[in-house]
Amino acid sequence: MDQKKKDLLKRIGFIGAALLLVAACIIVAAVFLRTEGELENKTDIRNYNENSSQILLTGKDYSLDEEQEEIYMEAQQQREEPEPETRQEDTTDTIVQKDPDQQPQPGSENPSTTDDGTGNNNGSGGDGNGGDGDGSGNQDNDPKPPEVIKTPQIESNITDETYGTDLAFAVRGTDYKGRVIDKFYYTVLFDGNLMYSTESSGDGWVTYRVYGATEGPHEVSVTVTDTEGNKGTKTYPMNVSTEADVPVDEYVTLEVEANIVGFGYAVSVTEQIYKDESAAHFVRRVLESNGFGVNMDESAYLRRVYGIYPGEPNIPEPYKSYIDEVHGELYGVLDTESLGETDFTAESGWIYLHNGVFSDVGLPGVTLQDGDIIHIGFTLWKGFEYNGTWGYFGG
Repeated sequence: MDQKKKDLLKRIGFIGAALLLVAACIIVAAVFLRTEGELENKTDIRNYNENSSQILLTGKDYSLDEEQEEIYMEAQQQREEPEPETRQEDTTDTIVQKDPDQQPQPGSENPSTTDDGTGNNNGSGGDGNGGDGDGSGNQDNDPKPPEVIKTPQIESNITDETYGTDLAFAVRGTDYKGRVIDKFYYTVLFDGNLMYSTESSGDGWVTYRVYGATEGPHEVSVTVTDTEGNKGTKTYPMNVSTEADVPVDEYVTLEVEANIVGFGYAVSVTEQIYKDESAAHFVRRVLESNGFGVNMDESAYLRRVYGIYPGEPNIPEPYKSYIDEVHGELYGVLDTESLGETDFTAESGWIYLHNGVFSDVGLPGVTLQDGDIIHIGFTLWKGFEYNGTWGYFGG
C-alpha cells in the first residue's frame, strides 16, 4: 500500500511539473508573440513615416512580399527625387559690400552682375531679376580705378601762320596733376638745334626766339620732363618767309661803342623795327646795314664785331690801374680786323644795356618797343666801366 501511494505521489509530481512547464512555455510564447507584434508595427513599411529618421534596409537572404516591395520602391523613389525649387521675389533692394581683404575660395563661383543705376545688381545677360548671367560666372564689385596717364601736357602759341625771319614763340608744360613744370626741364629744338629761353611769365609760359631764320619750312620740337621723370614731346611745323617781315610804325635807337679803348662810336642810329622783332635781330640787321660784320653764336651772344678796329688803342690810366688791382693781365688784341671777347684781357667783351639798365636776359629775350634804346659797349673787365658786373656779354 505504501508502495502504491508513493508511485501515485510521483505521478502527481510529474504531472504538476509538466503543467508548470507547459504554463511557462505558454507565458514565454505569449511574451514572444507580443514583442513580435510590436516590432512588426514599428518596421512595417505601411506605417513608414517620411518624417522619421529611420532608413529601411533589405539584408542578405531577406526579401519583402510584393506589396511591401512596391510600397518600398515608391518611397525610395520619392526620397531620391529633388524637391522643386521655389522662388520668392525679393521686393527689397539688397546692397552687398565686398570685403577688400577677402580672397575668393578655390572653386567658388560668383555670378557676374551689373548695376542698372537703381541700386539693383542684375545678372549680366539675364532677365534682370535673378542674376542669370552670360556664363562669365564672375562678379566684380570692386573694379580697378582707371589708369592715370602721367605724360606731361605741352601747350604752345605756335600757329600755322607764316612767320618772319625773326620769330618768337612760347610754350608751357604741366605734369599730370596740373602743376607747371620749371623751364629748366624743357628741351626745345629748332630744326634740331638746341634753343635757350629768353623770358618766362608767372603762369609758366616760356618764350623762345629765333633770329635770322631762313625762308621755308621748319620744325620746333618741345620735350618736358616732370619731377617723377615722366616725359612728353610735341612737334610743331613752322613756315618762314621774308614777306612776313613787316615794318611797324615804331622806332628804336642802337648805340655801339668802344670808348674804353679809344675807338669811339661805331653806330648811333634810330631805325624802324619789324613786327615782333627781337633786340638780337635788330642789332644784327642795323650793324650789317651799316657795313659791319657780326659774329653771334646760336644763343645770340655777340662775340665779335668786324670792321670796328680803327688803329692803336688808347686805354685810360684809371682803367689800367683797376685791372692791376684785380690781378688781371693787360695785353693786345687777337685780331686787328675785329673787336670782341678776350681782346686786351681775359674778361673783356661786348655788353649791352636796355634803356640804361643791365638786362638779366640775352639780346633775344628783349622784345623791342617804340622809343627803346639799346646800348652796346665794349668792356675790359666784366662791365666795371659801366658800374656793373656782366658775366655773359651780350648773350
